[in-house]
Amino acid sequence: MKGNRNMTEFNWDLIDETEPQTKEKPPLVAQGFYKGIIIKATEETSKKGNPMIKAEVRITSDVQGNPTEFDKRELFTYFVPPYPGLFAKPITAILGITLEQLKKDKPSLEDLALDLTKAEVNVQVIHEDYENPETGVVTPKEKIKEIGAPASKDTKLAI
Repeated sequence: MKGNRNMTEFNWDLIDETEPQTKEKPPLVAQGFYKGIIIKATEETSKKGNPMIKAEVRITSDVQGNPTEFDKRELFTYFVPPYPGLFAKPITAILGITLEQLKKDKPSLEDLALDLTKAEVNVQVIHEDYENPETGVVTPKEKIKEIGAPASKDTKLAI
């Protein structure tokens, strides 16, 4: 062996030649409606360079409040202005404000993200096929299709 390193201090018995175990992927969150909480929301920039809010939603139960095997799973969703269905409608419902109030106050995306953090929400989860651009492999992926406030009358997500 080259070098002046003293390798006698290393415990060679610790070397394991078996293949490392790969972590099994958890099952996809079943399609359906769930209660959740926005645990983190941040101002970001989309791949196209547009400002947006990225929200991390933790599932807490089904919409009736019953525990599910998917509780504590975290999914992402995005609020993208100026698209009303992807921005103003869900944000006003979740925050309990009107579009007129939102336009009047003109909050920054950073302020909206702070206001959304810790908000209780209802989400609709769907599955979509995702093709890995590097490998071409297509796999199903869970996605939040719609997000709204649990008590909102303006969304079909109301309970």
